[in-house]
Amino acid sequence: MQKILDGWSLIMVGSWNPRIFTPQWISNGRLTDQSEVMVEVAFNDLDLPIRYAFDNITMAVSERHIILSPTSPDNDLMLHLEHTSKIILQDLPHTPLSAIGVNFKFNIEDFDESVVDDFKFFDLDALSDKGYEIHESSIARKMKRNGIDINFGLFRGYQRDDIDLIFNFHKNVVNVEEAVTFIDGKVLDYCKEAEIISSIYNKREG
Repeated sequence: MQKILDGWSLIMVGSWNPRIFTPQWISNGRLTDQSEVMVEVAFNDLDLPIRYAFDNITMAVSERHIILSPTSPDNDLMLHLEHTSKIILQDLPHTPLSAIGVNFKFNIEDFDESVVDDFKFFDLDALSDKGYEIHESSIARKMKRNGIDINFGLFRGYQRDDIDLIFNFHKNVVNVEEAVTFIDGKVLDYCKEAEIISSIYNKREG
């Protein structure tokens, strides 16, 4: 099972003021000890949020949300995302919030044969007979554990022999305290839970 970087992130949804997030505000001990922060601007699409890069993480800030992402799917960096997001929340306590989520993505090449049966949908032959090429199918799960919503997607590409597993640990919140409680000391727990669920789909021996 492989960790897939583009699916690892921590997202805080609310009404943010992007003008607050300057390199000066971020640096010199608030979010990083670095004296300089890299700023990334998409000049070909000015609607895209400005991204800041520091300490092997990136932070995209828009009016609707802040997305924190690691530069590698690493547990230490996910802890750093947790720490950074807590500082942002606590330093901006009056920001209206609506939700917070932690996301992970895994890929399994050596999956259990029973998984193939899950993707044998009734309409596959009928669609193929009508000339449609099916490139990917997915199964979605909405689960809840200990009051936390878990949105789980299982994706199989028919042009390749593997499956992707995408996780979103989600909590609707109304204030900073609820958001901090959701992530404080728990981000790696969510990662471990995603790995446990993913192991169900690994190839079984014997």
